[in-house]
Amino acid sequence: MVDATASFDGNRLAATEASSRPLPRDHAGLSISVASTDGLAAYAEFCRSALFGPAQSAAWVQNWAAETRPDLLVATLSAEGKPVFSLALEVAARGPFRIARFMGGRHANGNFVAADPNWLAKADIPALRSVLAGRLLDAFFEMKELRFRKMGIANVFGDAQVRGFFRALFMQALAEDRPSFVLHGLEVAGKLRAITGSSRLGKRLICEFGAIAEDDLGHASPGDFLFFDNIQEACETGFEVYDFSVGDEPYKRLWCDIETRHFEVLVPLTVKGRMLALTLRQGARLKAFVKNSPTIWKLTKVLRRKAAGQAAPAEEDS
Repeated sequence: MVDATASFDGNRLAATEASSRPLPRDHAGLSISVASTDGLAAYAEFCRSALFGPAQSAAWVQNWAAETRPDLLVATLSAEGKPVFSLALEVAARGPFRIARFMGGRHANGNFVAADPNWLAKADIPALRSVLAGRLLDAFFEMKELRFRKMGIANVFGDAQVRGFFRALFMQALAEDRPSFVLHGLEVAGKLRAITGSSRLGKRLICEFGAIAEDDLGHASPGDFLFFDNIQEACETGFEVYDFSVGDEPYKRLWCDIETRHFEVLVPLTVKGRMLALTLRQGARLKAFVKNSPTIWKLTKVLRRKAAGQAAPAEEDS
């Protein structure tokens, strides 16, 4: 293989013969090497037994290189001297910057780097799942914080201890053969747009929480799309009921044909407890009255938003 250095003065990639560069000590047996055009033949040979996306096939890479003559490089990760992961890139100018990217740019409909399937099977899957779960929870907490701030209500997920609880809960579930708690996410254009966290109870999949990103795709109802995907998966995996959990919301009624009525039980043990129970019951009745009146509930949300310094949507102002 050859070691390559990219010049940043507009010249093409210059390559000189050199040995592979070993990785740090904790990655024993692994090394990285980088080649220019001379590496295409080795890349094509590696692809004969590797897994890869169509735009990373030897045919795509070699024809793109032959017709567009890009400033290219092939980076290869080897284990004990055997290639296990290979990345064919072109270096393209963007203003004052030079960026290494997959060959074909936007002509490539998705990219999957060439990799040895046997090496992939030995990858640390539990660690990858933990990273993904952490990313989903981070996105969920961020979405909820923004949403609650706009609504003018307290963020029940804002406390560090509460967040720590949910992280521990879902991370621990990853070690179970059939996780009792699972996360789902909808990603579009490299960004998470909707998140759900669910629990499994017998033949029932229960949505414990959900959130959507309030961005340029909000109008496309990413939350509804993710709910559809969750419900479809629940059907395919043997669940009989998809449960939207406690709380009556219009979006739930769009999906549900079963309504379960819940009752709040208070058991006062002292005179002070009876007084507190009475107060709590009256508060619950008032809350139910407000929520069951569309006009009063809409007015309440408008006032709550304004108290938080947030502008109310046009339809609520009316």
